[in-house]
This record gives sequence, C-alpha cells and structure tokens, in this order.
Amino acid sequence: MRLCPYVNGVGAEGCPANIELFNEGRRGQTPTDPIPETEIQENPFLEHALSPGNAISPQVPTLAFEQADEIALYTYYVNRIAGELQAQDGFHNPYRKLSVLSLSFPVLLKTICSCAAEHLQALGRCPAALAVDLQDRAIHAIRSELARWRVDRAPSSGSVILDLGINADEALLAAVLLQPGVIAFSGSSPISVQTHLEIAFYILNDLGYVSNPDVINSFLPKFFLQRFAIVDLGICVWHRRRPRLPLDTWFVKTADLETTPQNSFDDIQPSFYEMTGCPHTVFTFLHRVMHLAADMADTTRPSAGIYQDAITLETEIRLYDLRLCKPAEDSMWRISQSFVHVCLLLLFRRVFMESSCSPRVQNSVRTIFSLLEAVPITSTENCTELGTVQSGVDSATGLPFYLAAREAVSGGDQDWVRKKHHQWRKVYPNLARVQLMGVAEELWLERMKEDWSEKTCEDLEVACDAYLF
Repeated sequence: MRLCPYVNGVGAEGCPANIELFNEGRRGQTPTDPIPETEIQENPFLEHALSPGNAISPQVPTLAFEQADEIALYTYYVNRIAGELQAQDGFHNPYRKLSVLSLSFPVLLKTICSCAAEHLQALGRCPAALAVDLQDRAIHAIRSELARWRVDRAPSSGSVILDLGINADEALLAAVLLQPGVIAFSGSSPISVQTHLEIAFYILNDLGYVSNPDVINSFLPKFFLQRFAIVDLGICVWHRRRPRLPLDTWFVKTADLETTPQNSFDDIQPSFYEMTGCPHTVFTFLHRVMHLAADMADTTRPSAGIYQDAITLETEIRLYDLRLCKPAEDSMWRISQSFVHVCLLLLFRRVFMESSCSPRVQNSVRTIFSLLEAVPITSTENCTELGTVQSGVDSATGLPFYLAAREAVSGGDQDWVRKKHHQWRKVYPNLARVQLMGVAEELWLERMKEDWSEKTCEDLEVACDAYLF
C-alpha cells in the first residue's frame, strides 16, 4: 500500500507538503467563520435554484448532497459553468460528465460546488461567506483524501455508488484539476494553482498517464492530462515559467503534418480543440515557445542554438498557418487562428526579444484583435436563467485577448481593448479578467514614461496575481 507523499510534510522531491488554504482571510473573513443563517436564507440565487421550475432532476440522487445549497450549486455548475469551462460545448463536454461522476465521490462534488459558488459570488448572487466556507470544505476534503490516498482503495464511505469507470484516485485528481477554476473565478493568488499543479503532476505520473501514449484512447485519463496541460501552460504564459511537461513527453510532441493529417488529440473525445479553442498542434508550438523563453531567461548570453531552434519553430508555425483552410463564419476557427498568433507573439517578445513596437509584434497583435472582433459575444440574456446552458465559444478567448492587450501601443487599440473587456466582463465575471486588464493598463502607462524599461514591464507582468486560459 502506497500513501500519498504530500501528507504530514513528507513529500517527493520538488513536491509541496500540503495544499494552501488560499482563501484564508480573503473578503475580510476566514474560512471557518460561521455563515449567518439569514444570509443563506435570503440568497436570491438559492431561492430561484430550488424553486419547482428549476429543481434538480429527479434522476440525481440527493443523498450525495450534505446541504440544500449544494443542490442549487451543483445545478448551476451543470447548466452554466461546465459550458463556460469548455470552448465548444456539446454532448461530449467532459466537465459536465464530471458532474455525474461527482455524485459517487464527495471530494469532487465539493470542489464542483465551490467552483459554482465562486462564479456566483463574482456575479453578486452568492454570499461571500458561503463561497469561502464551501472552498474550505473542498480543500479539507482534498486533504483528507490525500492523507489516505492509495491507488487500489474503494470509494469514500457515504457516497452514492455508481459504476461509471472512475476510481477514487481519479476523482481526487479531477478535484485537484478543477481547483484552478475556483481560483480564476475568485481572483485569488495563483500560488495555490502552483500547489494544485504539483500535486496533479505527481498523481498523473504515479498513475502512469504521463508516460503512456495509450491514454489517448481513454476518455477520463485523456481529459485529466489535457486539463493539466491547459492549466500549466496558462500559468507559464502569465508568470514566465517553464512548462512542467518535458519536451520529449509524447503528449507535447508536434505531429508530422505530412504523415499525420488527422490529429488524434482533436479527433478523439474529449477533443483538445473543443476543450480549449486551441488545436493540439498549436498547443505543442506554444509549449515549445515557453521552453525556449525559459531557456532565454536562464542565460545572460543566449546560444546560437536557441535562436536556430526559434527560427525553425517560427517556420513550422507559418507553414502550419498556410495549410489551414478558412471555414466560412466559423468562430472556433478564428479563435484557433488567434492562438497561432499567440505563439508568434510570444516567440517575438520572449525569445527574439523584439519590442512591443516591432512591426512583427504589432502585426500579430492586430491580427488577434481582428480575429476576436469577429467572434460574437455571448448574449448576457443567455446567462441570467439558471436553466439555460452556457455554451459561448468566446469563453476561450481569454488568453489571446489579454496577452495581446499588453502589447497594444496605439490609443485606438487600447480603447478597443477596454471596450471589449467591459463587454466580456458582463458575460464572464471571473475576477482574474479584471486583474489582467489592470496589468495591461499599467504596462501602457509605464511605456509612456521617458525612462521606462523592459525589465520594469516584465516585473509588472510577473507580479500580477492572476490566472486565466
């Protein structure tokens, strides 16, 4: 029997000893503060969610829920958040499938409820005390599962047993991988994301998913690996870090487009492309860019090999771009194209070290803006009713938009960014968007100074406590 090494300070090399309670003290109260009974009873969201017209399906076993508010939050996650986490919502949405699996595993159900509470709290429709308390419960459940984690153990006692092909370790992994969503919605420090990623990376390796290419044929393991890669790369982009997955990992190798016309990652469910809006091939480009950027940051005198690798990668990206056929009025295609230019933008800025005013940088910035301008903004009308499934593909535009926003130099481009930000904020309330927009504004002001420097701008970027993909 093998215990998880994150308990009681005993850990594998490079792994955290525990999970930080990132929400402690936020919003002016600790996670253990009692929730006023009147605050819960007068919550308009809970009243609406538990009304007969919006009641949870009778097929859902209410035995899985400890409190009535969890039923309402679970319903909200299924109807709204699962669609927002997925770029292209649909029958195969893995985030919605997790909601069914969570009924058998309290550790996953509690994180789902916490995710919903933070999203609603950002909308002003859930008491802050309730959101803090639910996150405290979710973190406590994860800690408890880690304390007795064994690969071959049975589901937690007291759960509703459903034979759905998921075990206790995978339920724990799913909860850990959903926690970054809680952090993005609440705008809390991404330090906690790093902790969750370290734990998730250890579990993925221990279960053999990182080293086994056959994972691509299994729905849940493929989802877990893709979710990890998405979150890790987002952190790397915003905080200038090296990706945890090495370049020789099978999952991040760029496919030979001459011999492999179909991409298994995008064609086999859950589709990487449908999850993120970024084709898997483009993700591999982005992954290689971030490794090159880390190589550049680790040396004071970059070798010729780094530049040669960067030139080779730029050529591959442009050849890939030329191969793409433009579908008529396809928003997902526009988003995928914006990710192509994210690769080029990061390559120019962080590897070739070109300035924001560089013609190549500005070409990619304006191309991203042009592509995203043509992506329809999800109507807020679709987001007000609990029973309406949220499925706007524009939920996948966060990384391209806020990254390009940092490089906007003209007053016209900056005004467009502000306008677009406010439009999207009405639909997607996560506080990370506010923080990332604030960084863009700071960078614009810094570059107006006579004595501004790239080092100062880089420090502003790294200091931002935000995560979003």
